[in-house]
Amino acid sequence: MLKTLGRAAATERLLASVGVLGLLLSAVCALVMWLRGSSFIPPEGDLTKAITFNAAVGIYVLTLALYAPLASFSPRGSAHWRGWTIGLTLYAYGAETIQVLRGLDPRFTRLGHID
Repeated sequence: MLKTLGRAAATERLLASVGVLGLLLSAVCALVMWLRGSSFIPPEGDLTKAITFNAAVGIYVLTLALYAPLASFSPRGSAHWRGWTIGLTLYAYGAETIQVLRGLDPRFTRLGHID
């Protein structure tokens, strides 16, 4: 089973790397929370949201990397799907993490909108 997982990760190395990046971002946010002594970043940021989001998306993308070789995409279709998945995932990591570190809730902000 580990050989199968290793082969799948080798096939989708870039996608697996993006999944691992999510886990690393989660660990960095946890370290920041530990160093600060609080998960709250004024006025409404909460590091636990970034930690859980990045970890969950990282695990999801790692799972996609394992199953992608079984999808029977054409080479062009696989490249297209991989590019969009990686791009959107990196955008999501950035939006979630940066907004929380700025002190805003990226999903349900009350302060970061135009009246």
